[in-house]
Amino acid sequence: MAGTLRFGRHKRKSRETVIPQPTPVSPEFEIPWRPVTWRNNIRGSMLTELKKFHLRTSDISCLKIMLHGPVGAGKSSFINSVSTTLQGRNSVVALADSTAGASFTTKFNPVCPITKHNSHFKEDPSINDKVHCLVSVLPADKISFITEDVMQKMKHVHKMARDLGIPEFIIMSMVDKACPLVSKDLRKIYTSKKIKDKIMECSRRSEVPVEYIYPVKNYSEEVTIDLDKDILILKESLDRRCSASCTCSSNHTQHFSPYTFSETNKKQLLSKLNNFQLCLSEVNVMKILLHGPVGAGKSSFVNSVYTALQGHISSIALASAAADKSFTQQFKFHKLKKGGPGSFYPFGFTDIMGLEPGSLEGVQTDDIISILEGHVRNGYTFNPVRPLAKGSPEYNSDPSLNDQVHCLVSVLPADKISLISDEVIKKMRAVRERARDLDIPQVVVIPMVDIACPLVSQDIRKVYTSKKIKEKMQECSNRLGVPMNCIFPVKNYSEEVNNNVCLDVLILMAITNIVTFANDYIEEKLFTDND
Repeated sequence: MAGTLRFGRHKRKSRETVIPQPTPVSPEFEIPWRPVTWRNNIRGSMLTELKKFHLRTSDISCLKIMLHGPVGAGKSSFINSVSTTLQGRNSVVALADSTAGASFTTKFNPVCPITKHNSHFKEDPSINDKVHCLVSVLPADKISFITEDVMQKMKHVHKMARDLGIPEFIIMSMVDKACPLVSKDLRKIYTSKKIKDKIMECSRRSEVPVEYIYPVKNYSEEVTIDLDKDILILKESLDRRCSASCTCSSNHTQHFSPYTFSETNKKQLLSKLNNFQLCLSEVNVMKILLHGPVGAGKSSFVNSVYTALQGHISSIALASAAADKSFTQQFKFHKLKKGGPGSFYPFGFTDIMGLEPGSLEGVQTDDIISILEGHVRNGYTFNPVRPLAKGSPEYNSDPSLNDQVHCLVSVLPADKISLISDEVIKKMRAVRERARDLDIPQVVVIPMVDIACPLVSQDIRKVYTSKKIKEKMQECSNRLGVPMNCIFPVKNYSEEVNNNVCLDVLILMAITNIVTFANDYIEEKLFTDND
């Protein structure tokens, strides 16, 4: 009998080749390569040391530190960051631009250098007139992309400084953009291998030793002080001061701007504004100019500030709910009543006609510039066809600092920033450039945040956790060129009949910063004019 042949499956053991995986390389050093103590008392002791600092010689009244570097490196922003750290509040003393296409600091002639025949040339400078420390500013995220031509120019300046015995330092800004690790936690700046690589590259390209290179993060979108940023900036400032002094004797995201929406914080802000006094008697009232497109909420912002200050719904600037044509036709200065009869805050608002596309619509750009310079008298009726003429009765031919504008505030609606025409933005930038030439500080207020973001519409306290609002602020910064820490999102009073703590805190924080910037400008202006 024939047998049955059965075919079965043979189980074969396959040998799997195990490829050893390389150990992931850590982006961090185990031990910081430059020691830093991140504590509040350290910041306090460094601040105290700087405040107690005095020059060792009477031949010099003030140390002069010169910043230089490529366009957009963060030179002006570093000055503002140092001032912010020293003042303990958001401070703008050097006008900065968030777009880096061309330098915003322009009081120079790019075609030819200063000559001996120029009135600004000093033939016989004393040690008090000379620079006592040279600081190069290089952006950490773009060090590799800086052209060799720019680096050669910087090296030439370095050589001249060395020949004169002037100490040199480098500030390496934008460390958060160069390293994701540091972007999440600034305290990892000295354990980050990426940042150390950038410092080494910076040293190689500039020929400045590593020990004279300081990585920092400038204040950019923050409007309140930050311990870690302050410590990095103060550490650099202390070392730089010592060297200069020696030479002379020889939808949810993290809060991107922390606010406390409480009655206590509101009272603190109100107290600060109620006690505010102008720094100098030469100016009796501070003038804040609002400008922007038709329907942006300029008059409504004036009323909202007044409401927050008075503690009840108030209206001093006539506003219209229709946004097709400007409701404001006359140039008017609005005083803000403080207490009893005849008592006013030492600051007020100049409200003007809105900007529109076209040369024959809305306020003329030349009129806004004339207002900045103090040439326009109160009550002038705007003419969209032609600007105010010099021979006109409303024209002030000899304005004083008291007549001029002390802070320029651009108002852009959060829900329509993308829809504002390029022509209107171009007009606003032209005004901003003239304000820059006059050294007038600039701020942007973004109302209508509730319309721009459903999250904020439901809860105004989420204005600084909303990704949508941050995107709108960034878009505003990109289009106008104003740094993020000079942009304030608010919700104007519109349908409310009672005060709201959250609205008041946002509005009061914005006006507190505006008033502080303007006061700094007045003080600096009088100091410079008398120097």
